[in-house]
Amino acid sequence: KDFAKISGIHHIVSNGGAALTIDDHVIANRPLDHKTAVALCEEAERKGYGVLIATDDSIDVTMINDNFINQVGYRQEPTRYFLKQSLRYCDIPEIYKIYIAISQDDEMNLKLKDSIGYIRFVDDYLTFQHDEKDRGILNMIKTIHGKVEDVVVFGDDYNDLVMFRPEWTSIAMGNACDALKKKA
Repeated sequence: KDFAKISGIHHIVSNGGAALTIDDHVIANRPLDHKTAVALCEEAERKGYGVLIATDDSIDVTMINDNFINQVGYRQEPTRYFLKQSLRYCDIPEIYKIYIAISQDDEMNLKLKDSIGYIRFVDDYLTFQHDEKDRGILNMIKTIHGKVEDVVVFGDDYNDLVMFRPEWTSIAMGNACDALKKKA
């Protein structure tokens, strides 16, 4: 947000494409499908994997135990942790992101892993979030009455593949994954 303000950027697509900011005001920010998110959290918990929940689109996460921190330590990103031991996942009204402490070798143990978009930013855990950046960009263009051919996107990892589309300019960073470079 601070960089956008300094740079004069007033319209932003965020939260994996589910949030739109127009003229510095968030006009939409859709959480994950509640039933699916709760089921994924409950499966991970049953199988002993630590879980963190973002109940809004901020640096705050909620945990019902300290398994995540015990298993993989603290997240690399700025994060504020809230422990609520009596909380049940189904009682969380909105879930925006889910972090599950699971190794790449164990990923196949989560049967619901593919029910929500996910990315492995770091080796120790998966981040589950919206995976529709292209849809968010199209919503932005519609909202501001822009032109699709004027869109330029930049990316560096697998979670950016979805927004690299032929109708606009797609730029892969030098450190990007090979799949993204190829698509660019």
